[in-house]
Amino acid sequence: MIGAWFDENKVTIEGQTKTFTRSNGDQGMLVSYEFCPECGTTIWWPAPDGSALKGKISVAGGCFADANFPAPTLSIYEKHKHPWISPPEGTPGFETSFNTGD
Repeated sequence: MIGAWFDENKVTIEGQTKTFTRSNGDQGMLVSYEFCPECGTTIWWPAPDGSALKGKISVAGGCFADANFPAPTLSIYEKHKHPWISPPEGTPGFETSFNTGD
């Protein structure tokens, strides 16, 4: 999933969402995803406790209707990506999360 990360004090959340919480698997942190109760689209999620991104909120990249949306600046959990996904050349990549130094 592609997410654009913002400082949580710079994000205003409006409208209803439903929450789905699960373990991220690799590190055992719980991640709570907020999704649209009408269509089921994941909209945003806060960084979990213990994450290097604590204090930030991610908005799903697909929620932006902008043809000039910026390219990714890092790629995490590359061990789970489809082989046809190629981040832009020179993008730092991590097999799991940058929390672990992988």
